[in-house]
Amino acid sequence: MSPPNPKKRRLLTMVVVIAVLVLAYAWYSARFPTWREEVRLSDGRVITIEQKRDHIEGRGTRRTWLTFSLPEMGGKQTWDQLLYPSIIDVADGKVYVIGRPRGSLQFRFY
Repeated sequence: MSPPNPKKRRLLTMVVVIAVLVLAYAWYSARFPTWREEVRLSDGRVITIEQKRDHIEGRGTRRTWLTFSLPEMGGKQTWDQLLYPSIIDVADGKVYVIGRPRGSLQFRFY
């Protein structure tokens, strides 16, 4: 039996690496879904936020990240909590994010 052709071996290695990367990306996308949406504040401004969730199949959302930018915050910031965000607003120059617990773990934490 002759040794495998080096070109075929490299090609097979590249195919395996690409397959592993695709599977890792699919797992990450399912576990940490991310999207953008527009939010209207009570003063009439509309901002774009990016939400990312740590989602576990059959258990729901564990953690949420909200990334958005407002002059009151001095630029782009990320809110990271074990809560499901319900309201984002600015009152008296302060930025507020209000969230609610998503499950028993989060409820016990807060």
